[in-house]
Amino acid sequence: MTLFVRDAVFDKDIMKRIAQVTGRTPKAVLGVLSNANEAAHVRAQFRPDWPETLQALADITATTALKLGLDREVAAALDLERADVEEALLTSHGATHVKAVFESEWPQDEGEEEGAEEEEGEDDDDVDDHRALTEGRQRLAATFAAAFSRGELWDIAVTRLEDTDVTARSRPIEIAEELVRYRDPLLRDALEPMELRLLLKSRGLAEHGPKTHMFRRLLDWAEAPSAPTGKPSPTGMPVPPPTPVGSGGPRPTSPPAPTVQKIKAFLVGNQDYESENVLHNPRKDVKDLSALLGRLGHDVAAHYDLRGDDMKKALRVFKKTLSDDDGVLFYFSGHGLEHHGKNWLLPIDFGAADPDELEHEAVSVDRVLAIFDRQRFRVCILDACRYNSYPSRMRGAGGSGLGQTQLPDAPGTGGTMICYATAAGKVASDGARGANGAYTGALLACLVPGRRIEDVMKDVRKRLQDLKEEQVPWEHSSLTGDWYPAGKS
Repeated sequence: MTLFVRDAVFDKDIMKRIAQVTGRTPKAVLGVLSNANEAAHVRAQFRPDWPETLQALADITATTALKLGLDREVAAALDLERADVEEALLTSHGATHVKAVFESEWPQDEGEEEGAEEEEGEDDDDVDDHRALTEGRQRLAATFAAAFSRGELWDIAVTRLEDTDVTARSRPIEIAEELVRYRDPLLRDALEPMELRLLLKSRGLAEHGPKTHMFRRLLDWAEAPSAPTGKPSPTGMPVPPPTPVGSGGPRPTSPPAPTVQKIKAFLVGNQDYESENVLHNPRKDVKDLSALLGRLGHDVAAHYDLRGDDMKKALRVFKKTLSDDDGVLFYFSGHGLEHHGKNWLLPIDFGAADPDELEHEAVSVDRVLAIFDRQRFRVCILDACRYNSYPSRMRGAGGSGLGQTQLPDAPGTGGTMICYATAAGKVASDGARGANGAYTGALLACLVPGRRIEDVMKDVRKRLQDLKEEQVPWEHSSLTGDWYPAGKS
């Protein structure tokens, strides 16, 4: 990835990382970027401070390297293919240093090889920690294996942890054991808040608090001694007790399943645009939301990187699967713009500067709502206010973001709700590479049992405020009934 000034100047996290690798202050970085051409490369603005040598690159984390496009410098310094470098960084844990990611290719310092054997002997405790699990961590592994499917555990292992030997053919308990071999911070960062809530709830523990606090509660439970159950689990691991340590009385090992009002969901993640406006996160946004909605029992049709004709065809096919009794969730993550009072969702092949081509190439939000005009209710979530250069090239384009949509009449239905990632005419954060966009990340964390869709969206707004995100989501609703996306608790 090549980092342009236009992508960096609106992202405080990227500017902070530029300051770290160049040794400049964030204020100085902002000054340089504000005076630069928005189409220029960031690296060109910070020479000779830009890291290019092996020594300068060694202690930069994988996440920072990806965000700043340092895969180019790493590839040149190690004489590797850039695509191979990018893949290695993407599949490594984000906190891993570049030198550790490419340990086998990294030139050894003089005397380093001689001391390797001695270091290995001194770190026997660390080696043993990776070879065997304590009883407490065995309990934690058994809990993981019971709470998640093999596919979910595999996804956590290969996408969020570094240096795992687990294979796709492993049983759930084997993947879970590999996960808990890592030290607390790595394991804590490997699980999403929703996954931790699931685990904590199944063990009867409190759910409140940030991810670190939730994980600490679960680890404390796992490491605490427990009375033998007298019955081994199918995995061969000790069976977790039905009552958490320190509780006043017996509790069930799992709560009653929430009552879920099932809906049909149509999700689109457009990321690899065939112009300069490539995004980082829509595919992950859709993948994670699709997985969560599927676990909640909803029917999901997920689509990635759709061209204009494919997007329209997929909507027509989806419509044929619907009955009037179905509730529908439409979700779009990608580029969108407002033109002459209409909001348009852009396919990946959109590149025209002629506004007359919009109705032929793109899909309007009005058209989406019209397709679902006979359904029980319609919820439309648009994470489509990303920064892009289309408005500046089009006559009549209304700013960088989407505009306010007038809710169309839908006789005989329970109404419509449209959810926007940020306010009208504003832009929303695309998020860090390899992570979710800020809005969708908050949505994933807030889809919990017992919350109506309106309450979920209030929670999303508050979460973004707590995270100091500048975007302010908003909704427009004519719903006449209640929908609990994750079920009633």
